[in-house]
Amino acid sequence: MSIVTKNADSMYDPLNPDEIQFKESFYQQQVDLVLNHPIVYKYINFESGMKILSDHTLAFRCPLEVNDPFDCNLSLIDFEKVPRSFIENLINKYPTYFDETTKKKLLTEPLEDTYARVRDAINIGMQGDLSKRGMSCFSETFSNLLMWSHYGNSHSGICIGFNLANLYGSIRSSSHPERFMAKVKYSKDFVAKDHYQHRWESIVDWLRTKSIDWEYEKEIRIVLYDLVFKDKLHIKPIDKDSIVSVFLGSKILKENEGELRATVAKQLPNVIIKKMTQIKNKFEVIPI
Repeated sequence: MSIVTKNADSMYDPLNPDEIQFKESFYQQQVDLVLNHPIVYKYINFESGMKILSDHTLAFRCPLEVNDPFDCNLSLIDFEKVPRSFIENLINKYPTYFDETTKKKLLTEPLEDTYARVRDAINIGMQGDLSKRGMSCFSETFSNLLMWSHYGNSHSGICIGFNLANLYGSIRSSSHPERFMAKVKYSKDFVAKDHYQHRWESIVDWLRTKSIDWEYEKEIRIVLYDLVFKDKLHIKPIDKDSIVSVFLGSKILKENEGELRATVAKQLPNVIIKKMTQIKNKFEVIPI
């Protein structure tokens, strides 16, 4: 296991120019996201979709519960090149985690011997971090056949369109400052980012990088921090004006369609409702 020891202290600097540049760039990416994708779509089963429409809430799921084992996997971050300054920060941040003998060893023994001890603490800390985060996932499109099949309950569910700016704005007011929205980055393979050189970038990429096999989803996700989950979900209130459209699956049950139309007419009269229909001689569905 390779560990850099020479000049390692200079690596762990939360205010280094690269970090500042990344934060500025990432902020602009979020601004561009709203400009380029004013409406985002959530494919969902009928029952869960009705909760959004009637209660004006949005569910966030812990990344530990996602169906892709590589999504938010710690292998996406490189923790190997441990600078001494990081170890000092770790001890200061978690003063009760280490006894005095262990603290002394961590600060004086060779880094090669220290890493095994630090690695366990890092893994525990990052898993704890992940258990407090929540994601709500959307798509750029409302007409993808696979998305309707996988998340729209085999075309019997619905797809809800949200005004992204209104949605994120209403969530921000009741959320921890460490939050973001981002387009998912799809890749055939990946190179884990050094956490000590690129602290914020490694965290963001950890939470937004997926295999290219998922590219058809065209996913945009909102990630929140410091959440408490009940039944694996955290429910956030949203501004009802965030909801702008509802697309009904081509196989939605008639009674479900009637219930949804009545609810929307009563609570969300400005929301557009359309039903997806199969096109003759094409593997496509379009709204009518």
